[in-house]
Amino acid sequence: MLKFTVLYFAFWILVLYLFFSANPQTLGHKTYALDHIPKEYNIPYTVIYKNNVKQWYNFVHHLGSLPQGVGFPLIFKPNTCTSKGNNVEKLYNVTEAVNYINKFPHNEIIIQQFDDSPYEASILYERYPIFKHGKVISIVQKILHDKDAVNYNVTTSHMIDRPDLITPKLNEVIDKISRQIPGFYVGRYDVKFKSINDIMNGKFKVIELNGTMGVDHRAYTKNKRDWSYANIHIQLRWAFKRIIVGILNNLNPATAYKSLTNFSQTIKETRKCDQYLIYELYNFIGFILALYVILLLLFRYNIIKLKFNT
Repeated sequence: MLKFTVLYFAFWILVLYLFFSANPQTLGHKTYALDHIPKEYNIPYTVIYKNNVKQWYNFVHHLGSLPQGVGFPLIFKPNTCTSKGNNVEKLYNVTEAVNYINKFPHNEIIIQQFDDSPYEASILYERYPIFKHGKVISIVQKILHDKDAVNYNVTTSHMIDRPDLITPKLNEVIDKISRQIPGFYVGRYDVKFKSINDIMNGKFKVIELNGTMGVDHRAYTKNKRDWSYANIHIQLRWAFKRIIVGILNNLNPATAYKSLTNFSQTIKETRKCDQYLIYELYNFIGFILALYVILLLLFRYNIIKLKFNT
């Protein structure tokens, strides 16, 4: 039984490592991806560091940290330790901004110009390291229940699977942008656009890019049920693809070293992020522990034979 326990948990640690190896260059900081996206597809933004007293003073008194032409309303969100749209707020003046920054313990706060484009969607992208080009896997359009809400998640928005929006031109643009981001192979773009014709022609603005943990939003569309075959298939495919990409990345010694460093950094960052732990890591740990208990019960009642010598 001891050998089984050791092998079981070693297996899941390996799976977790390979999963995060899908993007060997860390995308834990949202600005990492934004910094590599061409300006024509980017929404103007800056980062406020609370421990930078001079920068903080200039922002409060002169809006001095904002790019030229950027003004309220603005979108505020943490650069790290954020998941499922949490702590993303639309603010209208300096007083609200100061209250927001003082409310959260995060040192790095992204300040982004609010884009009033009427459409928003999530675009899932994947590329195998052995291939030069990748492709768009899915597009899910998001429709807010509350027009003033900015954290588009499964509780604040209605999601519609729109495979009809995937065109050769859109695929070409997304692939071109993705290949300019070092160490990026899989992830989900959150974008805004002015018309359906625009998105089909590759015209949009990137709100943010979610890396390895950028889930396939097709699992949250109205026609999918939590435990339906279609939903389970989508989520298993999503996880399996990332593990496969992680395996391919580790075949290259240089990339494997980056993956190992990234994995170590991810664990360290996770320990600092309560929300990330709650939404992501706790779910994973809960799953493998539940599976472990089920297997032990199956072994206990001889439903499955355990061949290890104990």
